[in-house]
Amino acid sequence: MKKLRQINFLFVVFALLLVNCSRSKIMGKTDYDQLYAVWYDNDYKDSLAQVLKPAVDRALSLKNTADNRIIIDSVLSELRWTRDSISFLKLTRKAIRFAEAKSDEYMLVNIYNDVGMYYHDLGIMDSTYYYYIKAENVYKELGDSMKIGEMEFYQARLLFEKGLVMESEVKVANALRILERYPLNPIPFEANQMMALCLLERQDFVSAKSYLLTALTLMKKEFNKNKILDRRELSDALMMLYYNLSEVAYFRKDYKEAYDYAAAGLVYKWAETTPILLDFLEANMAKSDLMLAVTHNKEIGAKERSLITKIEDTYARSLEISNYFAANE
Repeated sequence: MKKLRQINFLFVVFALLLVNCSRSKIMGKTDYDQLYAVWYDNDYKDSLAQVLKPAVDRALSLKNTADNRIIIDSVLSELRWTRDSISFLKLTRKAIRFAEAKSDEYMLVNIYNDVGMYYHDLGIMDSTYYYYIKAENVYKELGDSMKIGEMEFYQARLLFEKGLVMESEVKVANALRILERYPLNPIPFEANQMMALCLLERQDFVSAKSYLLTALTLMKKEFNKNKILDRRELSDALMMLYYNLSEVAYFRKDYKEAYDYAAAGLVYKWAETTPILLDFLEANMAKSDLMLAVTHNKEIGAKERSLITKIEDTYARSLEISNYFAANE
């Protein structure tokens, strides 16, 4: 479990001191928590809510100034990961009033994203999509094409989860087209994989692998440079990419390649690697090894039974964290 994150209430954006005072101090940077959203258990969410309570109380008492809006935005970005719906919705309403009163579009769009992610965490997909569309519409008004591309990706991911694969493919294609102009944006790392997943649904294994290898090229180019992601985030991203490459090989019944890709992913593990990532890769090695044994007509012995146990354990763990995609694999 991650340590509870601290909120820095003394945050000052020095770069904005020389710009027009009417411009939002909450700029549209890539939200890495949104890009690499993880599933927290309820104990973590409730503990975080308790830690945040003083910050929430303070945020609810603030007046509408530029610096105070930064504080409110920071609190909301953490509160979205809790189950404290009363505090979250109360602070959200206040934040929207403040943003609209001062025409602070970037704060407003951050709120819409926070609300969308909050509903996503609850599994309320229609509300999530509604707020993602609202966020994209604000970015269109601002003329922020990079953020429009990001929102197209988040909508594509949501549509895929809802089983709307064709609609997802259209959205992710839009995202990739737009974000070609932004080489330091991390979304293409994931958007190429999202396109691959859409193509897998159509049994187009060759094209799916091509998109995954494109993502791999982008990530390896970034490795050790860390201009886009820090080393830990990139390591986790590479592990998941190798898992997806392993899955494509497995679907093509190339069990040796599936095993090798999963093993390659484990090279990037580090001390704080998310345990479920290790489980995914190890389970793919297990099921590939098992299928190699079956293919060669080997008897099911102790080793093979241990592999089956590993696969079953990962399935159960996937259900615990609501990762139904992994569970269905």
